[in-house]
Amino acid sequence: LLGNNVFGTRDAEFHKQRKRMAAPAYNQSTLNGIESLIWQSGVQALMNKLERMCGQGHAANLYTEFMYMTFDVTGETIFGRSFNLIREGKHPILRWMADFSRMCMLRVMFPILYRVRIPWLLSHLYESERNLYEFTRATLEKRKQNPNPRQDALQRLVEAADEKTGTI
Repeated sequence: LLGNNVFGTRDAEFHKQRKRMAAPAYNQSTLNGIESLIWQSGVQALMNKLERMCGQGHAANLYTEFMYMTFDVTGETIFGRSFNLIREGKHPILRWMADFSRMCMLRVMFPILYRVRIPWLLSHLYESERNLYEFTRATLEKRKQNPNPRQDALQRLVEAADEKTGTI
């Protein structure tokens, strides 16, 4: 769906190389380093919100709240900033991701969509796809410009290089 990548490749050597490069972002040392970040931006933020809601006698949709927590933690650890969904309950990335998933499924069902654009029918899907890519690109550029970046999963991926081949 997303071209040749670690998740969808059929090339065993390419998969091994990319897996080696990505591994430091998910090793125990990196996870230990971001544990407090996960706790603060996810677990603690959600618990505080649920306590406030319960104290006010409001019901909570736990499915939605856990999804928000997941996005906020992912935002902190992969994008270097929270989406603040637990606090605000909205961010355009939710729509971008949903539309991106729809576009991927349409491309699976209709492979011609890899080469042919139908803007009059799918304009909002193309826009969300473009916004998601631009958000990701801008996040990476901002991180690369930071002289003292936080040592999280994103930074490990930015610094990734294959030890065997030197590929970055």
